[in-house]
Amino acid sequence: MKKRLLSLTFFLFLAVSALAQSATFTTIPAAVNGTINICAGSTVLFTSTVNPATLVSPVVYAWNFGNGQTAAIPGPLGITYSTPGTYTVTYDVSSAGNPLTQTTLTVNVSAAPANPPTVASVGNANNCEQLTTVNGIPTIQTTGNNCNCNQYTGPMINLNNANIQPAGTTASIIWGANGLGGTTTNFPIGTANLLGNSFNFPGQQNNSAPATHYSSPGSYNLMYLVNYPNGCTYSTYVIMSYGAAAISLGTLSAQTQCNPLIYNLTFANQTPGNTYVINWGDGSPNTTYTYPNLPLLPNGVPHQYSPSACVNGVPQSYTITVTATNPCGNSTTTSTIGPFNVNQLPNAAFTSNPGLSICQNQSITFTNTSNGGLSIANGQCSNTYNFGWTINFSNLLSGVGYQITSGSMGDLNVPSNGSNQITVQFNQAGTYFVALDAVNSACGGDNETQTVTVNPIPIIPNQ
Repeated sequence: MKKRLLSLTFFLFLAVSALAQSATFTTIPAAVNGTINICAGSTVLFTSTVNPATLVSPVVYAWNFGNGQTAAIPGPLGITYSTPGTYTVTYDVSSAGNPLTQTTLTVNVSAAPANPPTVASVGNANNCEQLTTVNGIPTIQTTGNNCNCNQYTGPMINLNNANIQPAGTTASIIWGANGLGGTTTNFPIGTANLLGNSFNFPGQQNNSAPATHYSSPGSYNLMYLVNYPNGCTYSTYVIMSYGAAAISLGTLSAQTQCNPLIYNLTFANQTPGNTYVINWGDGSPNTTYTYPNLPLLPNGVPHQYSPSACVNGVPQSYTITVTATNPCGNSTTTSTIGPFNVNQLPNAAFTSNPGLSICQNQSITFTNTSNGGLSIANGQCSNTYNFGWTINFSNLLSGVGYQITSGSMGDLNVPSNGSNQITVQFNQAGTYFVALDAVNSACGGDNETQTVTVNPIPIIPNQ
């Protein structure tokens, strides 16, 4: 009882904590006094900052970006604003049905500057990369036999059209890191500033065009912000996906479970451009997710298992296999969970003859028809279980209104099994509760209770 009370208290603590916090998020470009000012065609990167550890499943994320686009994942999310105007962004999160305080901000979109002939952008810079699109976001992915880009010590980028921007234009690159964050580099661009110069960005190789490389495999969120002299900021979002697909699993369930089992497979992160295939190891169809539809903590991917099959007394264990692929096709990543077994709870049951409604001083014979379930230990299957009878919550052979005339009750505290069949005489009218408890070593116990009605002997009045 104490353990259950602590669990309930912890759950209530998380629920109250969720109610007390806001659905916060960050943006690149950063908001100033609740407002982002960009020019048309810019992409803003939105990322939830709500700590998943403070939330209780099921968690629902709900973005409305004010331009007709919505999303149901925490992010990062690149949202492009193509048309000048004012847009209101709202972010809502609910934790186990309890809403957090909504957060909003305003995005002001002005017309793109007329002077630059071509907007500055980011492109791939070597032959081990391909530029693709993931959910409308440019993605530079290493491919083919060059998934690690060893000859370049990682993938590289070009700052396209940097030298033909108006004099006085400045820019910032947020290089990103696995998931989110990273260092920022500020520098001038434009004919008067960049032409013929060599800039050494973090990790940059010497190259005639502004370029940089990433030295560690992973998925990076790169933001390129160009600030034009007229005050307009143009922001570009590029996903840098370096190397094989990544699998980021959350906390795993215990290796031994009891039926009915819904195994909840959890993921801490996902990678843009990835496809995730889950083979549950029980012959059921695979489950497939593509970015960004993979549920993340505290949500999970549930799957229901049947009890383990036993062949010659040996359990046939389950193993879950997760496979992740991206355009770097020769570097598929695989993770396995298990092997694990699924035990089964006993099923307590018994019959009553002649029935559950009798007359005073009559007897009923109760027969145990329970199933012992499945207990797996030391690599062996067993259906052994213990059981015991009670009448009106007592395992005594006699009590108020009844007497055991055949068989024994048993005592699960010892444990000592009762008889498979007991006969009980009921000598007082009333209602009696006859119960059978069945317990195995793997999953605990089950109870079957039946109600006996004992009718009084009719009395003929003295006429």
